[in-house]
Amino acid sequence: MRATGMVFLSRGGARLNKDSKGEPTVTLMCLDRIANHQVESWALFWKGQDAADFWQHNATKLQPGTPLNVTVENMRSHTAGRTVEITARVIGCELAPTPEKKAVAA
Repeated sequence: MRATGMVFLSRGGARLNKDSKGEPTVTLMCLDRIANHQVESWALFWKGQDAADFWQHNATKLQPGTPLNVTVENMRSHTAGRTVEITARVIGCELAPTPEKKAVAA
């Protein structure tokens, strides 16, 4: 099953590593804000050259709170006590457009 939607980078942020085969892997720790008091934690894993290219072009923009439009598959829910985290494999990701901040006239 695949899912597409917007998530926000969490304080865990994003990082680029290489797996045991030397393949680039981008890890995105995200939040899905379902409602005012309902938030899901997502750990998204993206492997391959597309992930490395995304990282190269966007690493400085990947700060906590950054909105991402993602398409994921192979979603799994993991529970530890009261905490639930969803893991998934990314098949597409891009920075979501954000509203332009207008300068305040002096």
